[in-house]
Amino acid sequence: MAPLLKAWRYCRWFLRQIANQFRDDGCTAAAAALTFTTMIAVVPFVAIIYRVLSLLPEFEGVGDKITGFIFQTFLPGSSDAVLEKVLEFSAKANELTLVGIGVVFLTTMLMLMRMEESFNRIWHVANTRTGLTRFLSYWGIISFGVPMIGVAVTAASYDFGIDYLDELRRSALMDGLRAGVPPVATALTFTFLYFAVPSCRVRFPHALVGGVVTTVLLTIAKEAFARVVPLFQNELVYGAFAALPLFVMGLYLVWVLILVGAICARTLSLIPWEDEPDGVPAAIKCARVLMLLHKAYLDGGAVTDADILSAVPMTRTERARIFDVLNDGRWLRPTSAKTWALGRSLSSMTLWELFLALPDGIAEENLAGDSDIEKRFRAFLAEGAVHLHVGLDALKPRDS
Repeated sequence: MAPLLKAWRYCRWFLRQIANQFRDDGCTAAAAALTFTTMIAVVPFVAIIYRVLSLLPEFEGVGDKITGFIFQTFLPGSSDAVLEKVLEFSAKANELTLVGIGVVFLTTMLMLMRMEESFNRIWHVANTRTGLTRFLSYWGIISFGVPMIGVAVTAASYDFGIDYLDELRRSALMDGLRAGVPPVATALTFTFLYFAVPSCRVRFPHALVGGVVTTVLLTIAKEAFARVVPLFQNELVYGAFAALPLFVMGLYLVWVLILVGAICARTLSLIPWEDEPDGVPAAIKCARVLMLLHKAYLDGGAVTDADILSAVPMTRTERARIFDVLNDGRWLRPTSAKTWALGRSLSSMTLWELFLALPDGIAEENLAGDSDIEKRFRAFLAEGAVHLHVGLDALKPRDS
């Protein structure tokens, strides 16, 4: 019974954590911004697919299939007219000049930058990648994402063209593979996004769970959306533009679910029930984080978010405050491996400065530990009590 109760408490905490993060991290506004950016970038993104595939004559026609797969997977029944226009515009990618290709590429980068900003907000990353590192990461996302979608399309629609495999093609095994590979490829694509886009280290199993959750939610939403769309009578109101509001609604729903999957991946790295304050003052927790970073520095390494939360349990609010102090003082430095390293020597900071930055919670009942930090704060309180243990009637009024 105890394991079941523990599992139930964890599930309840997990779902509550996702709901709180979705609200606190402004995911509704982020999804709206991503929807707007995607509407601008969708044609350039598909144009890039056409441009890349045009270099390989044997892939003629695959661009249409990939675009159709994207729309059918994420926006079912909402955008046949929009899809037709996207295909029409994107098919002209071969006519683009170098300047046009550059504009198309920059527009696609804009969408990825917006996505990175949203993911960094979810993972509470203050320092983002810049310059060549950011460009290479974006290029890797495009280079990996398009082939994965291509695998899904090929598995769903490609006939192998070998006569003696006719019976195999008609077998239940092949039908299962054709039905199973597209969602698997979709899940891997989202996994790669959650693993590569945030400017911090994300454990692959966590990213994988987030990718699977997003794929499952999208599958459910796709079926529900396809059933609801025919109930709308948009043609009576919007006429020739009836497909556009449904397209925007579907796109917004997709981004909401993608952000939910990102929150799910991030929540897996947190310690359960960390939103229940343990009473340890924030200044002491900040000092412990610095000591952890210093130890890693002496060992020639760095620490991850999970390492920090495991050694110094913090609520989301405490983590935000402590990391703000560390970032403002440049005590914290992100590494290229998406870990954290010590930014400055500990000799240039004092406990007094930590107390001034994070003064709340410094009370006798919260200083029961035997570490040097707690001892010094207890001595500080005792000495301060000597000077402040005086009646207010004994205080001299200020000279006028």
